[in-house]
Formats: sequence, structure tokens, C-alpha cells
Amino acid sequence: MKIHTLLRAAREKAGLTQAELAKKAGISQNSVWLYEGDRGNITIGNLEKLASVLNVPLSYFISSDTIRARESVTQALTPSVRATILSDGESAAQAVNVPRLKIKIAAGEGAVIDDATEFPTDGDLILDRALFKLAPPKELRAIEVDGYSMVPMLLPGAWIVFDANDNHFRQDGLYAINWHGELMVKLLQVDPKGVFHITSVNRDYKSWEIAPDDQRLLVIVGRVIKVVT
Repeated sequence: MKIHTLLRAAREKAGLTQAELAKKAGISQNSVWLYEGDRGNITIGNLEKLASVLNVPLSYFISSDTIRARESVTQALTPSVRATILSDGESAAQAVNVPRLKIKIAAGEGAVIDDATEFPTDGDLILDRALFKLAPPKELRAIEVDGYSMVPMLLPGAWIVFDANDNHFRQDGLYAINWHGELMVKLLQVDPKGVFHITSVNRDYKSWEIAPDDQRLLVIVGRVIKVVT
């Protein structure tokens, strides 16, 4: 079951209206309406507030299968970190300015795109240089995650930082991709038989396999090197 279905079921079991739940959780009634209609992206902060009011654990919204799937992924496949976003008063010498793309990247069904590399930007995501062990690549880009197919590895509202110059498959890991003309973030893996796997961590969503003789076109937009939560 998806998060919006679980949310509605828990609210009804608690005997609360959408307005009552919103007031107790300290969020807007419109947000609850959007969440239950699967039309809004639930941030981890709001999900925690809702879980607390409904007296359910956060894991209620994430299936045990999904949790096990995440735990089975090796550290090399999960470069997620809680990044430090610098405040205006901190030294510019510490800062890495990463251009933010205006569009969002889907963790679910992607938005149709015309071009795999040329996207408009809208300001910068300013990160602490200490997050990068080596000098950060020059062609970093940041894009906001939209959707639930990579939960709990990636949550809606997180930002992925990817290297736009690193657009070839190197090893199993997270990549920004153009698949069938849709911009997505997925786990890419190759098995011993040479089958290429495009994987959604959340089993409620589609995954794909590409055999060595498959002619379908997968374009790697960039390799994900950091996740800002």
C-alpha cells in the first residue's frame, strides 16, 4: 500500500477529520488533503508529525519489505549523507555552490523531457566543502527528488547532487537517468549475466531489466555523489 492510502486509513481509524489531523500535527489542512489524494510530496518532517499524532511508528508508512531492501543495499550503493547547508554568515571559502535545476527528478514515474543534459537552473545549493573528501567536480548539479519509488533510500524533498560529467556507468550505484524520455533517479546494477537492472527500492513501483541485446536506450545524466536530506 502507498503512503496516501496508509495515511487515510490511520486517520479514519483514529476518528479524526482532515482538519483535526492537520491542526494536531501543526500542518495545513490543504497539505493533508493533498497527501491523502496522492497529489503532494510528504517531507520526512511532516510524515513524522503525522505519525506522532496518529500514534503509529514512522515505519508504518514504509513496508518491512522496503526496509529490508534498503538494508540489503551495500554502503557503496547508498551515498546518502545529512549534508550541512551553510548559513549566510559562514565563510565563502567553506562553500561549494552547486547549481540547482528548476525541474524535479522523479522517484516514481518521471516527467517527459526533451533533452538529457540541458536543464535550466535556479540559484545554487550551498554546501559545506568538508562534505567532499576530494576537490568537488566542476560540473555538479543539484535536483530535488519528487516521488516515493526510492523510499526509504530517498525521500521526497531530498536533493541529489550529481556529477553531470560522469555520465557513464562505472559501478552499481545511484544515477540520474533519462529512461524512455523521463528524468528519474534510480539504482543501477549489472548482474553476472550482463543484465542491466534499473531498480526502484520501493517495491510498489516499477523496476526494469535490460538484456545485453536489448535495444532500448538508457541515457545516464550523471552519477549521484551526495544526497542532501
